Amino acid sequence: MKNKRILFLILSIALISGLNNLAFSDVKINIKEGVYVLPVAELASTKTYPEIIELENELIKIQLLPNRGRVIASYALKSKNWGFFFTDFEPEPMILPGGLHSVEFGGYYFSLPWNTRDRQPYDLLFEVKQSGTNISEVYMSGKDMFKRTLTECWIRVRSASPVVELEVKVTNTSSKKPKEIDFKDYAVFSVNHLSIKGNTMLLPVESVKIKQSKDNWLGNEGGTVKWTVNKSNWKNIEKFFHIHTVENLTVPCTGAFYPDISSAFVKFWEPASFFTKVEVWSWGKNYKMEEGADAYFMVSSTTDKLTLQPKEYVCFKVFITALEDVGEKDTIDILYKKAKSYLQ
Repeated sequence: MKNKRILFLILSIALISGLNNLAFSDVKINIKEGVYVLPVAELASTKTYPEIIELENELIKIQLLPNRGRVIASYALKSKNWGFFFTDFEPEPMILPGGLHSVEFGGYYFSLPWNTRDRQPYDLLFEVKQSGTNISEVYMSGKDMFKRTLTECWIRVRSASPVVELEVKVTNTSSKKPKEIDFKDYAVFSVNHLSIKGNTMLLPVESVKIKQSKDNWLGNEGGTVKWTVNKSNWKNIEKFFHIHTVENLTVPCTGAFYPDISSAFVKFWEPASFFTKVEVWSWGKNYKMEEGADAYFMVSSTTDKLTLQPKEYVCFKVFITALEDVGEKDTIDILYKKAKSYLQ
């Protein structure tokens, strides 16, 4: 009887210890160095081997690459062994449809501060603000000397949550002149080009307007098409296309569905009125025919004509998360509600 009591006590302590570790596991931060990242901009601040900041909890692992302007460079859900952001630290130069050269490291980033010469975000400064049990936080900032703006971003990962929270502040640093800015973000959603079912790009609208469509495969420039499951599936994206929304967004959210792993990857924002339009472009399934192209959907949420008075600033939040147990009938509206429930 005595031995049974001791065994019961040992098992109880082990169980309680395991639950405590699950509930209070650390959000770890690691700063990795010594990884080569292709230099693009001819800036004194650009490093060939920049710091890569890793944030990790029991569910997800993300990387930040501030020296290339990438607020988030990669996002992986540990249970799926899949990177939901396209990520390439040594990209090949590509020729954009307008004839300009650029490269795409992938990840998630903003249009300010922006290097127009290299068509890249400027390098960002960073500081680890918190590194603890329940939450870890990294602060990034960058000034645009030509637009006279300061962009600040606080990136947070919490224990036992798949959500990455970005709190963003954009300030007009001029003391004399108001600024009118076309502001957007860039989310480079990865694509499993080997998938038989294909990956679907999810938008909160029923139809979109065509900005560009190579050889008019999607339709004529300026035309409107229904954004159906068939149209938005990677296996049916024949060639380069660039579309944007015209109608009001049903929810402040975009995402991609990956049927092979029954998962989705979504980005949503607050306040809902901050971004008013969404743009998507992609090289399509024949991307290998284009110099430097790769398999991804480039998705931008945009706010046109953002006006800031001298020293005025605007704040908003972006949330990025993977969702599991997702089916083909789960619309972007349903996924948005599920993703928001993680914040409660």
